[in-house]
Amino acid sequence: MKTTTEPMQRSLTNLLTPFPAVPGGTLHWRQPKALRQEYELRTEGGELLATLSMKMGWMRARTEATTSAGNWTFQHVGFLHPRVLLRKTPMEEQVAEFQLKKLGKGTVRFADGHEYEWKTTSFWKAQFGFFDSSGNAVLSIRRDTSSRKLSDLFKANALIELPSAATPAEQLSVLALFAWYFLILRRQQGAAVAAVH
Repeated sequence: MKTTTEPMQRSLTNLLTPFPAVPGGTLHWRQPKALRQEYELRTEGGELLATLSMKMGWMRARTEATTSAGNWTFQHVGFLHPRVLLRKTPMEEQVAEFQLKKLGKGTVRFADGHEYEWKTTSFWKAQFGFFDSSGNAVLSIRRDTSSRKLSDLFKANALIELPSAATPAEQLSVLALFAWYFLILRRQQGAAVAAVH
């Protein structure tokens, strides 16, 4: 079944810059409007690499992302052993799965067998990263506090650093989506806890 947003997403896919095939450098996740859960991943030069949006539906949220490699959806499954599935649309082909472990750690497994470990890289849990099976950093993400604009205090922003590890571009783009998705969920959980106290 086609949705009205599908042609728009397909055309956005064509407009996005392909993810860097050779890692190295810094990328920026930005929230253009504070009241919308829509985010953009851009290069230091401002080129748009990816978008991610969280939409509230009846009884659950739907998270969609777009890169030059295609359109993606995130789906939570499981209760005792929660996982997050990443599917490529419109065929709903499962591309990767995140298995949550204790203490905020986890593993992303791609359909081709590649695995990347997710863990915190700082004592205060302010920086996280994905590591390959050899323990090499593939991607790190941390909150971006460099903006001096008052309006940016209410927006979610982060920096992604790409070490020079050799990771396929599509997998790197998926890891960037997962990293931002987890930070946004963590931010929402923190806001929910603060609202209760």
